[in-house]
Amino acid sequence: MAQSGCAALFFAVGAVLSGVGRGIENGGGGIGLMLGFPPNVTTTNHTRPFLAHAMKDEHIRHRWDMRQKAAGPKIVGELFAALGWFLAIPPVSCIAEILHDGGVRSAAPTITYAFVAASVLTMVQLTSLAGTAQTAEWMSSTWPLLRAPSVNEEGELTAAQVFEISYFLSQSRTLWLFAMDDILLAFGVGAASCLIYTSSQVNRALGHLGVAIVLLCWIDFSFEVSRFVDWRLSSNAVVITSLFLDAVLLPAWLIGIGLTLRRITNSGGAYTATVERAATAATTHVEMEEGGNGIKA
Repeated sequence: MAQSGCAALFFAVGAVLSGVGRGIENGGGGIGLMLGFPPNVTTTNHTRPFLAHAMKDEHIRHRWDMRQKAAGPKIVGELFAALGWFLAIPPVSCIAEILHDGGVRSAAPTITYAFVAASVLTMVQLTSLAGTAQTAEWMSSTWPLLRAPSVNEEGELTAAQVFEISYFLSQSRTLWLFAMDDILLAFGVGAASCLIYTSSQVNRALGHLGVAIVLLCWIDFSFEVSRFVDWRLSSNAVVITSLFLDAVLLPAWLIGIGLTLRRITNSGGAYTATVERAATAATTHVEMEEGGNGIKA
């Protein structure tokens, strides 16, 4: 129960910090939470004027200042999320073993595998985010070409513009990769929910909560990977869905798992019976093998 509670707390804190970081980065940069277009951009076909406005050196510099301010909360948020995934693995493994029902249900290991894979992916995301933030801060603060706005002719790229384009290209390489934690969570919790509905040892309310998590995971994933279709809408939606998913639903599901494990332990028999069935099945398998070897002899 304690470990499930700690994992839930880390997920919630990580989601809040990541949301704060994204708000600073997107809203302060004039991309995400600032829903209105910048002043003096009032044409009907606002795509090209807005792009020209956003790609001016002074505006690029402003966005990078916001990204540097957002780096701290985002990195710490990812660290808490990584700790949450790591601490969630043991209780999730225990509930998977109970749902495994002594080897009768082969889908149960999918739950544990999904959480382990998501934990590894989150660590990769944390190190990648930290490395990108460190390198970008060094380049933007020490390279003379990026410290002061450039004067360029119409249609000519400046150093700051090249830097901004390179940043977006590097981010796009990992856009789908780091959104895969939603898919892994959906598969793991979805498998658990399916098994919960056919289990007599776990309350079905936990299955209902799991279904809600699965649906929100797919919604969050769709917003994550569609940023380049509509950056403003997707950025705003990701902040909201991530907060609701990682700060509310997933912690509640983990706490539910902890309470279920405590109830089964205190009842003195449900989990023990599952383990005994698994041990009996393993012993029977060994005896059958030994008997087969004796017949051959």
